[in-house]
Amino acid sequence: MERTYNVFIDNGLYVLGNELDKEIEDITLEDIKNSTDIFAKRFEEYANCEYYKKNVSMGFQNSAYTQGLKKDKETKKESETRCEKVLNQYNLILNNIGNDEYCNICGKKHIKLNADINYTKSFTRCWMPHIHANTFINYINNLQMVNICPVCLYLSMISIFNFEKAGDRIILYNSDNHEFMNDYTYDKQIQVKNNIAICAKE
Repeated sequence: MERTYNVFIDNGLYVLGNELDKEIEDITLEDIKNSTDIFAKRFEEYANCEYYKKNVSMGFQNSAYTQGLKKDKETKKESETRCEKVLNQYNLILNNIGNDEYCNICGKKHIKLNADINYTKSFTRCWMPHIHANTFINYINNLQMVNICPVCLYLSMISIFNFEKAGDRIILYNSDNHEFMNDYTYDKQIQVKNNIAICAKE
């Protein structure tokens, strides 16, 4: 994969490279598709950690990260886990990789013209924070095609693991320097895993 220099997509790419212990240019589509289970499980731990709860709500509102979980109609108890909900959304995104149109962000021919209706209907602006004009995705979801590819959408979502807390704000760093991004992501992922482990013990 190549960098897009979009702050969300690049951070997601470096998070993925760090997890796979691969240089970003060596990451393949298969690597991306095979990573969903890892990051869905990681997200559930991340969201349950008190330190990161605000990151979730501030970062991707109304995605599977924050949407309510399904409940059984009779018992009213939750019938899915956060991990399952996130995994389903990750897979819904990546199962709609095509080769009909070029992505406006990465320039790769990854867009499917006849995408799954559930994929098109589920589009909300939360998948693409600041990647597009506010009017690009409307509120009634009647679009036939979105010209931002599933790969970019997925990478933008896993960029959450590189979010930096700064008081009541979140920050994502991006640099032209490859070594800086590698080192920053490596350190950040150690910090995230350590904080999750501490929260799990409390």
